[in-house]
Amino acid sequence: MRPIKLELTNIGPFVGKVLLDFTELGEVFLVCGPTGSGKTTIFDAMAYALYGSVPSTRDNADLISHFAGDADDVGVAFEFSAGGGLTPQRWRVERKPQRTVAKKRGEGSTERPAEAAIYQWREPEGWRPLSDKVNGVGERVSALLG
Repeated sequence: MRPIKLELTNIGPFVGKVLLDFTELGEVFLVCGPTGSGKTTIFDAMAYALYGSVPSTRDNADLISHFAGDADDVGVAFEFSAGGGLTPQRWRVERKPQRTVAKKRGEGSTERPAEAAIYQWREPEGWRPLSDKVNGVGERVSALLG
């Protein structure tokens, strides 16, 4: 598996939409920075996109930026290449975590369920949706990456 792009929307310390394009970094790169700059969040976001959970001591709710309001979009989109032997295929996984938000009308809160989708790149048509169900995405990723 080779990372291509990681798009973070209100994840961890990253406010708004942030795009990390790994193709600009070359074959080998180093993720470094001061404490609290988001290094672990990058890897947690990739794992969350692929498997629906984070491997660190945090939980999925910790991925959501403290700066994100109830109306703000929150999610991860991860594009990578994998499989296909000599010609790896391009994949894109998108996930939004479950979150509790204030009701639009009245008082109290409501739960927004987790969302997930997986796409495969096909020439010439572009991204082809394969599943938009949380379990279906998990099954596809497990079959692809293990």
